[in-house]
Formats: sequence, structure tokens, C-alpha cells
Amino acid sequence: MGLHTFTMKHGSSRSIKRSPLYSRQYFSALLYHCETVFLFTKSDFKTTVIPVSIFALGTSPSRGTSYSLLLQSFLWIWLITLQFNIFNQYYGVEEDRKNKSWRPLPSGRINIETASMLRYLVTFVVGCISWTYSRHVFAASMSFSVLIFMYHLLHGDSNWIMKNVLNGAGYACIAWGSALVASNDRSALDPERMFGLSMLVAVIITTIQAQDFQDRDGDRLAGRITMSMIWPVASRYTLCFILLAWSALLGNYWLPSTMFSLFMLWLVYSLVEGIAYEGLAKKMNGLTSSTTCGLQLHSPYQHTVSTKS
Repeated sequence: MGLHTFTMKHGSSRSIKRSPLYSRQYFSALLYHCETVFLFTKSDFKTTVIPVSIFALGTSPSRGTSYSLLLQSFLWIWLITLQFNIFNQYYGVEEDRKNKSWRPLPSGRINIETASMLRYLVTFVVGCISWTYSRHVFAASMSFSVLIFMYHLLHGDSNWIMKNVLNGAGYACIAWGSALVASNDRSALDPERMFGLSMLVAVIITTIQAQDFQDRDGDRLAGRITMSMIWPVASRYTLCFILLAWSALLGNYWLPSTMFSLFMLWLVYSLVEGIAYEGLAKKMNGLTSSTTCGLQLHSPYQHTVSTKS
């Protein structure tokens, strides 16, 4: 009996011989889908996931927070960020083709129908997981879902004032819920931590427009009106002074006097250095433009062309 005949008569032999190949295919498919999910949130690790995780660590009511709770808080933040990003990218495919073509929808890693189902599935999962922690964490996740509805379906992102307010409220929901997840006591935050949360909201509302500078082409395509489009120059300088003012206010409240003085010196130096660098960059651009213009005026090719004409 040949090997081929034996394999045809005994299905178990076939499954044994093919199982390594099937396993590799399944593993490759799993990695592909994991990467797709990661790409939804790739841009927000530095703007949301990591900063809010640090905030949750500092504002959780229990000082004896374990590493397990911190990991759970980090995963909760990532999951609720994923919820927002799927909605955001579902309604902004054309904008992402212009600004971030590597994202799952414009790159074709996932189709629009699957993304539509996934956004509601993730919302349901976030709500269920939040409920297992406490009704306060559940309230934070549901409040965030309402804000997503206002942001996208009610076009709250079309006006820069409403967009800033909704972003600030969204950060508050994520910070509130994640701080409770990282704590053994998930009932409420004490007044000191509520003050920190309110300061976070105020900072976000007054500075979130910094994200709009790199997305102006996409915002124009989507019909949004942002501060960087209305006041392209003034919005840059006011942002510098807003950051300086917040740093001074919060540093004076939380830091010891010596550290605060050193901190302010560093901030002023950074501001002056930034303004000086911008002035130097403008001069270099002007010099480059003048040199290019001069080369064009004295180019022998230009003389030849003008003679022939």
C-alpha cells in the first residue's frame, strides 16, 4: 500500500500531515488581524494611552495599587481608545487617505462593512468590561460613548470650539474610568484627584488644537473649521504662551519652590530657543529663495531660451 493510498483511506493521517501548515496559516491570520487592530490606535499611544495611564497611576485613590491593576487600567484605556478610533476612522476614510494612508481602512486591511460592525462590537465589549469593575467605571464608558455620538453623528467636530470641549470631556471620561480601574476602591475619586481631573480637562480644552496643525489638508477636505485655519499664525504663538501659563500655574501648585524655579527657567529657555529657531528658519528659507531666484536670473539656459524666443 503506497503512501498516497494510505493517506486517502485514513483522514487522520492527512490531518496530521497538514496540521503544521494550518497552524501557521491561522497564526499568520491572527497576527494580521492583531496588527490591523493595533493600527487603529497607533497614533494615539503617545497622545492618549500613555499619558492617561500615567495620570491614572497618579490619581488612583489607592496608593497600594498593584501591577495587575495598572495593567488592567492600561488595557481599559487602550480598548476605549480603540472604540473612539474605529468610529473616527469610519467617518474619516477620505481624510485619512490624505493624512494617514497607512490606517486600516484607507490601506484596505479592513473594509467599511466590517469596520461598521466592529465599532458597535467594541462599544458593547467596553461596556460589559466596565460593568464588571463598578457602576462608576460603567458610567465613565457610557458617557464616553455619548460623546462619540455627539462628536461624529451630531458633527461636533466641525467647529473648533465644540471640538475642543468634546475632546476635553472625552479625556476626562477616560482618565476618570482608568483611575478607578487602577484602584481597589472603585466608588469615587477624592476632591484632590477630582481637582487634578478638572485641570486635565482645562488643559486639553485649551491646547488640543495643536493636533490640527498637521491635519489642515484633511480638515479642509472634511469641511472642518479649525483654529489653525482661521488664525494660522496667531494660533501657533498663543499655544506657546498657553502652555507656559499652564505650566507655571500647575507647577506652582504642585512643585516645591526650588523645583518650580528651575522648572520655570527651563520653560522660558525652551520658549526663547523655539522662537529663535523659528526666526533662523525663516531667514534660511528667505536666503534659499533669494539664492534660487538669483541662480535662475543668471542661468545660461535662461539666456539661451530668451535668445531663441
